[in-house]
Amino acid sequence: MSTPSSRRHKTYRPLVFVLLALSAVAAAGWVGVTQNVPVWIGALLGITTIANLIVGTGFLLTMNSEFSDILRQQGNLNRRIQEAHLEQERLSYEVAQGVKLRRQMHRKHDEQSRATLKVADVLNAITTEVQISAASLDLGRQTASKLDYMTQISSDLIELVQLEIEGTRTEQDDFLVVDSCRRVIRSLQVAGSLSDSFVLETEDQDVRGLLSRRTFESLIQRCLLGLVPFAEQQRIDGQLISFIHGDLGDCIRITLTAHGHGITDEEAEHWFSQFQLHYGNDGELLGPGLGMMIVGRYIDALGGVVSIDSQLDNRMTIELTVPLNATTTEVPEPD
Repeated sequence: MSTPSSRRHKTYRPLVFVLLALSAVAAAGWVGVTQNVPVWIGALLGITTIANLIVGTGFLLTMNSEFSDILRQQGNLNRRIQEAHLEQERLSYEVAQGVKLRRQMHRKHDEQSRATLKVADVLNAITTEVQISAASLDLGRQTASKLDYMTQISSDLIELVQLEIEGTRTEQDDFLVVDSCRRVIRSLQVAGSLSDSFVLETEDQDVRGLLSRRTFESLIQRCLLGLVPFAEQQRIDGQLISFIHGDLGDCIRITLTAHGHGITDEEAEHWFSQFQLHYGNDGELLGPGLGMMIVGRYIDALGGVVSIDSQLDNRMTIELTVPLNATTTEVPEPD
C-alpha cells in the first residue's frame, strides 16, 4: 500500500531526471564552447555529471523515504504510549475503587464488631445485675445452683465473643473443626485399625502413616483450647496432650490425658470449668460447660460420644468414642 509521500516521489522523479539531463547537456555545451575542448570530452563530463547527480538524488530520495518511515513509526509509538497512559489511568481508578470498597468493608466490620461488643457488655451487665439481685434474695439451694450455672455459661459466652472480636485469637486456634474431624475419621476408616497405644511426645509418630502426630495433636488442641486466651495457649503449647490410647473394634475410643506445666490453680480452674460437668448443691446435674458443649457438638456430628473427667490438679481426661465403621478381614487359621 503506497502512501501519499511515496506517490509524490514517483510523480516528481521523471521531472527531476529530465532537468538533470538538460543541465548536463547545457554544461557540456558550455564547456565545449568556452574552453575550446573536443566535443567528446564535453560529453564525457556531461555523462559523469549526470551519473553523480543521479546517485546523489537517489541517495537523498532514499534518506527522505527512511526519514518518513521513522516519523511514521514515531507516531505509532506515541499513539501506543498514549493508549498505555489511558490504560494506566483506568487501572489506577479501579485500584482506588477497590481500596475504597475495602475501607468500607473494614468500617462495616468494625461497626458490627462494636455492636456485638455492646451486646456482650449488655449481657454482662444483665448477668452482674442478676447476681447482685439474687444475692439479696432467698432463692433456695437448687435455684441458686441453676442461677450460678447460667451465670457461668453467660460469662464464658461473653469471653468467647470478646476473644473473637478483639483479635486475641488466631485463625489456627479456631475451634470450628468439623471438616478436620471428618478427615481424621476418614483416615482412620481407611487405616482400618490403630496401634494399641502411642505416645504423642514422639516427634514423628503417626497412625499407619496416614495421620501425622502434629496434625492430630493440632486438631485436638484447636478443639479443646477454643475458649482459652492465646497467651495461656502459648504457655501450655505442646504440653496439652501427653497420651492417646485407641481401642480397636467397631469404634475407636481415644483417651486424652491433658496436664499443664506452669499453670496456676486459678487458670486451671477456669480452663477445666469449660469442660467439666456442673452439678448443683443437691447433686443434680446442671449441664456441661460451654467448652464441652462445643466439643460435644462436633463429636455428635460424627455419631460419637464424649465424656470428661477433670480435676483441679492440672490434669484432665477426655474420652472420645467415635464409630470407626471399618470392615476387618479375618485371616484363616493355618491347617
